[in-house]
Amino acid sequence: MAKPSIYDEFLAHEGVALVEFREDGIFRPLAALPKWVDELWQTRKSKSLRLAEKSPFLENFLAEAEEFWGSKAAGEVNSGNWIERDGAGKQVPLEASAFWLGDKRVVAIRNMSGTFGEQQQLYQTARDSLLTHERLMREIQKKEILLHCIIHDLSQPLTSMRGCFDLLLTKKVAPEIAKFLMTGQRESQRQERMIRGILEAFSGDLPNAPSQKQEGVESADLISCERRAVEQFSAAFMERGVELVLASYRDSERDWRVIGDAARIDRILGNLLENALRYSKSGGRVTVGGVEEGGRVMAFVDDEGPGLPADSSQEQMFALFAKGRDRPGKAGLGLYFCKMTVERWGGEIGAENRPDGGSRFWFRLPRARQEASAKQSGDDASAKAEAEEHIPLQKTARALRILVADDNDTVRDFAVELLRSRGHQPEAVSDGITALARIDEVAPDVILLDQEMPGMTGIDTARAIRKKEGKGGARRALIIGVSGDGSEEHRKLALEAGMDAFLTKPFDRADLFRTVEAEPRPLSESKPAQGVRAQAAQDGNLRVHLNEMTGGNEKILKKLIANFIADTPKKMAAIKRAVLSKDAEKLAAAAHSLRGALAIFGAQKSVAARNLEMMGKEKRLEEAARELGVLSQEVNRLGEQLHALQSPRKTAKTESAARKHRR
Repeated sequence: MAKPSIYDEFLAHEGVALVEFREDGIFRPLAALPKWVDELWQTRKSKSLRLAEKSPFLENFLAEAEEFWGSKAAGEVNSGNWIERDGAGKQVPLEASAFWLGDKRVVAIRNMSGTFGEQQQLYQTARDSLLTHERLMREIQKKEILLHCIIHDLSQPLTSMRGCFDLLLTKKVAPEIAKFLMTGQRESQRQERMIRGILEAFSGDLPNAPSQKQEGVESADLISCERRAVEQFSAAFMERGVELVLASYRDSERDWRVIGDAARIDRILGNLLENALRYSKSGGRVTVGGVEEGGRVMAFVDDEGPGLPADSSQEQMFALFAKGRDRPGKAGLGLYFCKMTVERWGGEIGAENRPDGGSRFWFRLPRARQEASAKQSGDDASAKAEAEEHIPLQKTARALRILVADDNDTVRDFAVELLRSRGHQPEAVSDGITALARIDEVAPDVILLDQEMPGMTGIDTARAIRKKEGKGGARRALIIGVSGDGSEEHRKLALEAGMDAFLTKPFDRADLFRTVEAEPRPLSESKPAQGVRAQAAQDGNLRVHLNEMTGGNEKILKKLIANFIADTPKKMAAIKRAVLSKDAEKLAAAAHSLRGALAIFGAQKSVAARNLEMMGKEKRLEEAARELGVLSQEVNRLGEQLHALQSPRKTAKTESAARKHRR
C-alpha cells in the first residue's frame, strides 16, 4: 500500500475532499479522499464518484457551479454551510467551493466539524448582539417619543397661561394685584427653566461628568441671588405663617461672586426653599445665608422642621425621584437637579441636622476668578431680561397683517388677542392647508406657523408658501415657526423649509412682539426666544384650574368649553375609525389633535390620548382598542364636568331638588 503523500495528508488534516468535475455529474478524486467521505457516502475508493446522487444539497449546488464554470469568471463560488447525516445518524457539517484550477473544474468539499461549533457560537453571539442593539434602539425611540410628548404637553398649557399673564397685565389692575401678577411671571420663568433643564438632562444634552471649565466663564453674586430668593418666596412663606429671613453678612461689600450663572443658582435656592417650606410649621423660621470658606463660598438654607430621618443618606436624598420613607410629599426631581448642577460647576451639595433642631441644606461653589468676575454677570443678564419682559403696550407704529396657524384653540386665541392689543391685524386658522388657501386673500406680512399641525405640518406649509411665492403667486412674508421643541434640529428644519425666525413655546408677549416686528432675516442669525414662561397648572378642581388659566375671563372660559364640546365628537370619531381600520398613521394624527385640546383642561386628562398617539407612531395597535375605551370614559367624564360649568345655576337647582327628594 502506497504511503500517502504530504499533499494527501495535508488535505486529510484540513478535512478537505478535492475532486474534479467531469461530464454527467461524475467526479474524479484529485487526491486521496479523507475517511469521512467514505463514511458519509460509501465511495469505497472509487475513481468515479456520483456525488450529486448522494447529496441533494450538493446536486443543487452543482447547478450553480456549472453556471459559474461556464461564465469563465475568476474567483470561486461558495455553497455556504449544510448538514449531512452519516450511516449512524451523526450530523456532519459541510461546505463546498467551486473554482478553476488550471483547466480543471474543481470542487473542494470541506468537513466543518472542527470549526462548526465555534462558527455557530460566533453566529449566536452576533444574533444576540443584534437583538440587544435592536432592543436598545427601541428604548431610545421610546425615549425620544416620550420627550417629544413631554415637550408638546407642557408647551401648550404653558403658552396659554403665559398669554393669560400678558393679557391681564395689559389691563388696569390694582397695584397689589399687579404685584401678584409680577410674582407669577417670575415664578413661571423659574419653573420653565426647570422643565427645560429636565428635558436637556434626559435627552443627554448635559455632560455626565462635572466640568468646572465648561461653566467657569460665568459668575454670579451669591448675595444678590439669596436676596432675590427671599424676596420672591416671602409671600408664600407668609401665607403659611413661616418667617423667611436673610442672614446678615459680616462683609457684604466684599466680592461674593461664585462660578455659575444666576438663573440656575436662583433655581437651586428656589428648590431648597420649597423643600424647607414643605416641612416647616406655622410660627417657625427659615434662614438663608452664606459663609466664606477660603477659595469657596457655602450657601445654606436652615429650617426649624423635624430634621432629617435617621435612616436617610446623602445619596438617597439627592437621588432621582427620591423621598424619605417616613415623610410626606411627592417624589421629585428638584434636589437631584440641584446636585447635578452644583457638581457641574465643581461644587458640592449636602444636608445635615442642626444641633438646635431642624435641618440645613447647603451647597459650596468655587469663587469666581477675577477675569470671570469682570465679564457680564448672570445677575446683570437676568435683570436685563426681566426689563425686556415689560415692553410698553403702546400701539405699534407699523400695523402688520398677520396670519396665525395653530391647531390649539387656546394658543391661537391668545396669540390673536396679544397681537391685536399691539395694534396689528391678526387672522387665525387651525391648520396648514387653510393657511395656504388664505395667503392670496389675506396677503399677510407675517405668518406664524405651528410646527405640528395635523394634515399639513408647519414645515410642509412653509415649503408650500415659499414655492407659491417663487411662482409670483404671493408677496414674500416673514414666516415664524412655533414649536414646543426648541432643539437645534427643529430650528435647522425650519431654516431648510424657508422660515425666517423661530419661537419656542411657551412664548411671551415680549418675544412675540420682538420677533413679529423684526425685519426678515435668516434663521441662522436669530436666537431662540427666551422670555418669561408660565408654569402649567396642576390639575385639581377643574373650575379653579380654568379660572387660573383664563385669568377669570368668563368670555374666554365659555369659548374654551364651547370649542371642546363642539369639536371633540369629531376628533373622537376620527380616532375610532383609525383604530377600527388599524391605520397607525391616522391614529397618531387624530390622537395628537385631541391630546392638545385635552391638555388645556389638565395634563393628566390627555394621558390616554398620548398613549394612543405613541401607539400610532410606533405602529403598535394591539392595545389600541382598550386604550380607546379608557379615553372615551375620560372624555365623557370631562364633558359632563364642562356641561355643568356651562350652566351652574341649573346644576345647583338640580342638586337642591335631589337633596329634598332624598329627605
